Amino acid sequence: MRKALVFFILVALCGTVYFRALSLKNPKKGKKKRRSKGGAVPVEVVQVRRGLIEDNIELTAEVEAWRETKVTPRIGGFLNEVLVREGDVVSANKTRIATIDDAELILEEQRSWAALRVSEATFKEKLAAHTESLRKLERERALYKDKVTSQENLDAVIFREKSAAAALQLAQAQVDRAKAELSLARLRRRHSRVLAPIDGVIAERYLDGGVQVSMSTTLVQIVDLDRVRVIGEVTEADYWRLLPKMKVGKVVARVKVAKSNKVANGLVRAISPVFSPNTRTATVEIELDNQDHEFLPGMFARVVLLLTKEESAILLPVEAICERKDKRGVFVVKENKVTFVSPKMGITTRKNIQVLDGLSEGDLLVTLGNHLLADNSRVNVVTPEFAKAK
Repeated sequence: MRKALVFFILVALCGTVYFRALSLKNPKKGKKKRRSKGGAVPVEVVQVRRGLIEDNIELTAEVEAWRETKVTPRIGGFLNEVLVREGDVVSANKTRIATIDDAELILEEQRSWAALRVSEATFKEKLAAHTESLRKLERERALYKDKVTSQENLDAVIFREKSAAAALQLAQAQVDRAKAELSLARLRRRHSRVLAPIDGVIAERYLDGGVQVSMSTTLVQIVDLDRVRVIGEVTEADYWRLLPKMKVGKVVARVKVAKSNKVANGLVRAISPVFSPNTRTATVEIELDNQDHEFLPGMFARVVLLLTKEESAILLPVEAICERKDKRGVFVVKENKVTFVSPKMGITTRKNIQVLDGLSEGDLLVTLGNHLLADNSRVNVVTPEFAKAK
């Protein structure tokens, strides 16, 4: 064991001496590496171009129905049946949702009709009595004028005419009340047929029928899907970018839901003036046309709020940006040398930045290797399509 250990130590010492001798024989390798630091730096470049750039806000949101309502009966009673199921399309004041037993309501309507006929007959009787009292009053006044009758007789006839007029007025009021009761009875009978209050689709059905219900019993839920609202949250920074745009015009929103290739355009309808104390965000509401019903309540959606769009902007890639002496800029390649330029920048996206001033279309910018460069550094462009650029 001891002999083996001594053998390995001798082998290690011999290897060390050998590699040291090789390094002494080839001292030029180290010098060559040091000289390469002062030579041209290999870089990759990209050409400044024109293109479309958009200033936008991206957020996740949730789809909600534009309108929704839970249908309850207008009267209480025995529920015969619910006539619709989930997914059925209904029309406001046309589609029958359910029926309530109306046997008692029919009897109430008939009783009201009979009461009206009695009231009308009484009215006719009182009308005839009043007409007769008016005739007698005219005759009594003529006799009094000819001094045939006394003042006392005239006053008695006048009193009877006023009594007949009051009785006629009471009979008219009874007719009006009987008509109102008949209309109410008919209305209650119509309410035994529960109709859809809005256009939409049946989202949920709660009862089948054969039970006693009251005016607070929910039968079905209807949602209007022809339009939807998309609700999202924006941060404080994005809020102050969005608010000025809403004050001067309409803000377009591009909405896309998961597992769908369709992107729909909507409009930002409202933005909350308060922030949530829990999330420190404000609510944004987007109105979206949904005639094909691809956006359904409860879905999560990705939303892009388009603030500004430039069709033909000068663009530089984000990876070309670097910092020198606390300034953000790019290295422009010209004649195998670079110049550090700090352009005036506009809209910034994840990939590109709009150049307002300082660069021209066609300029070559360093995108890889710029961390090794200084102003006037020599470079060797290795990007194939620009390798011969001077």
